[in-house]
Amino acid sequence: MIKVGLIPSRYASSRFPGKPLQEIQGFPMFVHVYYRSKLSSLDKVFVCTDDERIYKIGKDYKVDILMTSPEHKNGTERCFEASNKLNIKEEDIVLDIQGDEPVINPQLIDDILDNFNPSESDICFPSLKLKEKNDVGSVKVVTNTTNRVLYMSRADIPHPFRENFNLKKQIGLIAFTGKSLKIFNQTPCSTLENVEGVELLRAFDSNLKITTFETRYKSKAVDYLEDVEFVDSLMERDTFFPLYKDQLKKLKKNIKN
Repeated sequence: MIKVGLIPSRYASSRFPGKPLQEIQGFPMFVHVYYRSKLSSLDKVFVCTDDERIYKIGKDYKVDILMTSPEHKNGTERCFEASNKLNIKEEDIVLDIQGDEPVINPQLIDDILDNFNPSESDICFPSLKLKEKNDVGSVKVVTNTTNRVLYMSRADIPHPFRENFNLKKQIGLIAFTGKSLKIFNQTPCSTLENVEGVELLRAFDSNLKITTFETRYKSKAVDYLEDVEFVDSLMERDTFFPLYKDQLKKLKKNIKN
């Protein structure tokens, strides 16, 4: 069994075109995600893209990168194509890593690998306590006492009808087995998935078991151009950036030459 990290990286984002190439502290966003993922215990890490510009820059920065179809509707489909290209086996672990979170903590990646037990679940992701109410941008998670996910929604669930309840939200880092990734992608888009706009709801139609675990590690996605300045300031005082910064500086210097 091997553990592979896949980073979908699409140029044509509707909210922020060219987002993967946006520089954070002088380097493309997707390059940060790759090198930070390499600091984890993953055996291999690959960026999966549909854009020649991203592919070329990835090669310049010594990133392991794969070209994938421009027809994919989401990152999970892109990861599935990449897993086929890499001959991922059913028992292998595939981690879908968001390409727009350049300050991702490598320890969070290790935590999901430690908490994912394929003999007990098919899919696993971390979750975080949520204080904000009525935030449709966050996907809330309801679990049972064994941390099995019962439902996911953009609404605040469970509803505090009799007493208050701490909300939990999904963190966008998802572990599959090679087998569950295949089943998930061969399952048609479900009614609930369309209604809620939550892709993982499709798993329930496939009878795939999803588990979660609570994490203390927060991350910050770059969804819009206005997020760049904030994330850039986070990176400036980040503890992991110095571990690969000099390497990126040398590569950038060679690119210019």
